[in-house]
Parts: sequence; structure tokens; C-alpha cells
Amino acid sequence: MRRIYLGVLTVLLSLSVASAKDEDGEKLYKRCAACHLSSGAGVPGAYPPIHERLGPLAQSDAGRDYLVWVVQAGLAGSMTVGGIAYRGMMPAQGPALKADGIASVLNYVMEELNGLKNSPDWTPFTPQEVKTILDKKPRLRAHEVMKRRPEALREKD
Repeated sequence: MRRIYLGVLTVLLSLSVASAKDEDGEKLYKRCAACHLSSGAGVPGAYPPIHERLGPLAQSDAGRDYLVWVVQAGLAGSMTVGGIAYRGMMPAQGPALKADGIASVLNYVMEELNGLKNSPDWTPFTPQEVKTILDKKPRLRAHEVMKRRPEALREKD
């Protein structure tokens, strides 16, 4: 009887792990939508928009690194987006998402909120790419990510 119980428990645990790995980017984005909203429009002065502005970052290695680091480590400090000043802290999401989840949520943000889904130049993030990027700076912190913010995103305060 004990073997049957342990066998059933093992199957249930493996199913829950498999379903967590299979979560798609749209489901994972719900944790981001709490601040950035489901549309990615953000809340002026509180949470910056992430729609229709991040696509160009996905076209360069440095931009892709930055996007992965933002999700992994968070972002802290001052920035101006669309002429609106923001000062705050985006908490790190990477510890909960792992490489698979980071790739999935970034693909959702790029494809659905930044219009890259049908772009011939779009290359989706892969878990292996995310792992490679994270290995470059494994202990990066939110304020350090802000210092790496690409020039293309910077506006005068």
C-alpha cells in the first residue's frame, strides 16, 4: 500500500512540475500586469509602459541581455519614459520564473505587446539563450541593471 501511495505521489508531483514548466508567457505575464497592466500601457508616474517601445531592444545582443536582466534582477532607480518621470523599484522575477519562464514572458511581451509576432526580423528568446545571458552576470542587482539601460531608451530628465 505504501508503494502505491508513493507512486501516486510521485506522479502527482511530476505532473505539477511539468505543468509549471509548460506555463505560457501570457499566463506568466499576469504577474507583470499587476503593475504594467494587461495592455502593457503601465500607470503614468507609477509604472512605465512596456508596450510598443521595447521591440528594438530585441534586435541587438545588448538589448536582449538587458531585457533578460530586467526580468531576472528587477530594475531600480529613476527613468523618464514618454516625458513622464518614474522612480521606483521593479522586483526581481527571475528566481520564480527560471530560464524557461523568462523566455516565455519576454516572448509574450515582444510578440503581443510590441507587435513582433509576425516580424521577419524577430527571433524568440529560448531558455538556453536566457541561461547564457544570466551566466554573464549571475549576481546582477536591480540598481546595476538600471546602469545598463540602453541609450535608445534614455530620455532627458
